Amino acid sequence: MSEQSQTSTGAERAPSAAPDRTETPATEGAQLLRSFFSAWKALALRGTRDRSYGKALSELRQAAERFWAAGEPAQLVRYGRGLMVGRNPVEPRDLLRLQAEVLADELSDRGIGGLRFCEPWEDEQVTRFFQLMQSWRGGADQEGIDRRETLRSEGIASIALEEAITGDQADQERSGWDAEPRLGEARQRAKKTFFRALRSSRTHMRSMAGSSAPQTRRARAVVHEIVDRLLEEEYSILSMTALNDFDEYTFHHCVNVCILSTALGQRLGLGKREVAELGVAAMFHDLGKMSVPEPVLNKPGKFDPQEWELIKRHPLEGVRALLRFEHVNDLVLKIMLAALEHHMRVDLTGYPRIEDAWEVSVLGRIVSIADCYDAMTTKRVYHDRAMHPHEVLQHMLGLRGENFDDRLMRLFIDLMGFFPVGSLVRLSSGEIAVSVAAQPQRPSAPVVRLVRGKQGEAVDPLDLQLVNLAAERDAGNGEGRRIVEPADPEELEIDLSLYLL
Repeated sequence: MSEQSQTSTGAERAPSAAPDRTETPATEGAQLLRSFFSAWKALALRGTRDRSYGKALSELRQAAERFWAAGEPAQLVRYGRGLMVGRNPVEPRDLLRLQAEVLADELSDRGIGGLRFCEPWEDEQVTRFFQLMQSWRGGADQEGIDRRETLRSEGIASIALEEAITGDQADQERSGWDAEPRLGEARQRAKKTFFRALRSSRTHMRSMAGSSAPQTRRARAVVHEIVDRLLEEEYSILSMTALNDFDEYTFHHCVNVCILSTALGQRLGLGKREVAELGVAAMFHDLGKMSVPEPVLNKPGKFDPQEWELIKRHPLEGVRALLRFEHVNDLVLKIMLAALEHHMRVDLTGYPRIEDAWEVSVLGRIVSIADCYDAMTTKRVYHDRAMHPHEVLQHMLGLRGENFDDRLMRLFIDLMGFFPVGSLVRLSSGEIAVSVAAQPQRPSAPVVRLVRGKQGEAVDPLDLQLVNLAAERDAGNGEGRRIVEPADPEELEIDLSLYLL
């Protein structure tokens, strides 16, 4: 490491030359990124003594050794809004793009520009670094901390901290949506808003679960951005909800529920202030889960009876967390309602059970629909697979009047269409496409983007091929392309983020 890089923590530097994209195979970079994530999350969720952590740490060491053997730096460095793995920035079309952006966001939140694995490797030192990363979360209490000095004082030499790379070159991102400048710019604004909301959710939920009072003004500002994106180009921000990230499920889920709830609130005709308050309440509806131990919250497989009781307590725990604070205003009361009611169901057969007569509020009914939809369309540790959005809507529609408000459920179908944004579908032509915009007048015929051609060939993610199924069928006397059936992106090994971002 240079003398300059050792004297500043998380500082920014401009690249001196274009990164070398050819020396290290992309597969090695993918393995380094994946194994880093696996080891870090295994430690956070299960601890150092769990076998899964030991296995993940061993795979991470092997990935670093392959870089060293090739004479390359085994590093993960923030590069503009993304990440550089080794000497290669993760490109817009790379399958790991979303995971790279999440890690870049995590590093930024901890005041880290990047990190590099050094020889000799010591398992104990790398483990200690992961533990330090857990404590280096954003917040005023972290300001002024010299991370490099902390590593030196801890005797950690197997990890070196690097500076983030900035500059025009690093900031340039290409997307297939750039072929239509208006759509490309809307997608970029939606993406920035989504990740800003994710940071807000993570920071505020952790602080509120502790001793900090709710920062409702800051949360409201983020929700106003979401409302602006919905008004600008609704399906750009809705498409972000299809990009669920397993490692940060709780916070992604809260942001997704916020976006879906505000969109439904607008369809219901609520005023801007009411929609903003609904969005803030939705963002913190799962606050009570911060009291559930992480090994239970992220347990693979089914919960045992005791664990299920812990999970069912989270609505009341969210209310209790908010009641600790002195100033409980109208907005905090709305957050309490969302926390309390989002699992109640309109027929009160959910939880928590209320003995007295109770009518679930409109706010609670909206958040309940958004919460259920996002949870069922997301693959989680205790689900073998995420249900297809089309299947989820059919399932939920069958429960209207019992679990869900009938009118709101129908409005939600109008908002999402039969094949919501992010749905992978097979067309009558044999092509594979992803839904990118619903059409309220023709819910079974969304605007789709082609992902694979008639012979199964992949469509370049930088090649924007949009098909308006409703317009095509109308123009072709009913003979145009139509959706035949949903398709499974995991089964077909398709990364939807390449086509939605």
